[in-house]
Amino acid sequence: MKFFAFVFYFYICMNLFSQEMIKIISNDDRLYEGFEIINYNENEIKINYNGVIEYNSTIIPHGNRDYYFIESAFYCNIQNNVVITLQYTSGGYGYSEIVIINEKENWSYIIIGFNLSNGLIIENYLIITTISKIIKFDIVKKNICWEINDLYEKYRFNHSDKIIHNDDSIIVLYNFYKGIFFIDFETGNINKIYMLNN
Repeated sequence: MKFFAFVFYFYICMNLFSQEMIKIISNDDRLYEGFEIINYNENEIKINYNGVIEYNSTIIPHGNRDYYFIESAFYCNIQNNVVITLQYTSGGYGYSEIVIINEKENWSYIIIGFNLSNGLIIENYLIITTISKIIKFDIVKKNICWEINDLYEKYRFNHSDKIIHNDDSIIVLYNFYKGIFFIDFETGNINKIYMLNN
């Protein structure tokens, strides 16, 4: 337990130069038929639980919304971009998506996997997790820097509880704080793993 207390102290000290995304839609919003509003450059981006995103009175094309509703959605304003992450669910199936909107273009990327985390923004990078994977994504270049897969099979990684950053490491606390990954920020290599039995 002392080690986990140290990690939380470390979080307070070192996460000062990163930014957590803001949750705008959760599972409790399923019956809500209105839009959530994101302010962007004196305009509004609207999003609802069916996955409809509207900017400047235009529907932004993205994802496959025909049979899915949004389980959760997060957003952040970074470097003149609005970054939105979405988790879609339909029964026992689901997937996640990154949507980037700016004044010049709209862009989206599908991630196989649900249990979407609250992403962490570090400079122009997004660290995000879904079940069994951790991803570092470059917001400016719009590509995956690295992706760690098969974590459920190896370590029973189901969801992350907290993502922490320091100078050269990403720390992911997962499965109700029963496990910790220490990951090299540049390479995505897992340097250390701590797991509690209970």
